Amino acid sequence: MVNEQPEALRLADELESEGDSWFRERDEEAAAELRRLHAENEDYGATCDYLTRENAEQIGEIVALKEQRDELLEALKQPRQPLTDEQIADIEDMFSNEFGLEAKHAVDFARAIERAHGIGGKE
Repeated sequence: MVNEQPEALRLADELESEGDSWFRERDEEAAAELRRLHAENEDYGATCDYLTRENAEQIGEIVALKEQRDELLEALKQPRQPLTDEQIADIEDMFSNEFGLEAKHAVDFARAIERAHGIGGKE
């Protein structure tokens, strides 16, 4: 059978069981300190376990947000493409139908906006 006693407690027991010693008082102090530190370490471990359980959902959300951020950063690295004439026509139709606006020179207007944003050529 394997002794599963923590090393600090094993050492404390050993210090306390060494019969008469010239350093008996020191051995007892060292054993008491080992036991105190072991108890403190156990408390810290329990606190870490509790915090991990309590924050697991937030940790998952943080990981998901970091993944989204990485995807967005990667998307930003891709060259931006100008709208096709068909896409501009669809936008023009949407505005003229939805807002009753006539979009004269929609393609020229859209290309000017694209150039202002560094998209497409410098016509």
